[in-house]
Amino acid sequence: MPKKITTYVTLLSFMYLVGCYTFEPISYDEFQAFNLNEIDSDEIHFITTDFTIYIIDKQTIQVEQESLYVKGLRLYQEQSTPFEGRIAVTDIESVELETINGTRTGLLILTVGTLILLAAVGTKEKKVDSKGCDNAMPSANF
Repeated sequence: MPKKITTYVTLLSFMYLVGCYTFEPISYDEFQAFNLNEIDSDEIHFITTDFTIYIIDKQTIQVEQESLYVKGLRLYQEQSTPFEGRIAVTDIESVELETINGTRTGLLILTVGTLILLAAVGTKEKKVDSKGCDNAMPSANF
């Protein structure tokens, strides 16, 4: 039984670690107020006015006067291409930062935890008789 408890606790802890992440949209002005080193998200999405999405690793961002120099992926009309270059600040409509969604993660852990608990209560161990047999085959006495 202690092994089962350890397994369940480990599974639930892993689920919390993985969690449910979402991208929270903010304006470029709000993004400018952050120090890049203080942002927990490793991946940042820049959405421009022409609906192009730039998926950028925060380590590659270089803030310049009127633009950002970035390396990452460019998504435009469902086509993904590698991108290295500048994005004009005036073209940036919004910025999305990856954040953990505590509500969804909590609900996921609660649901799976309940299912594990119900499965653990629903399964019963086989009883073994005193002879060490599981009574699958009756013994024949001649």
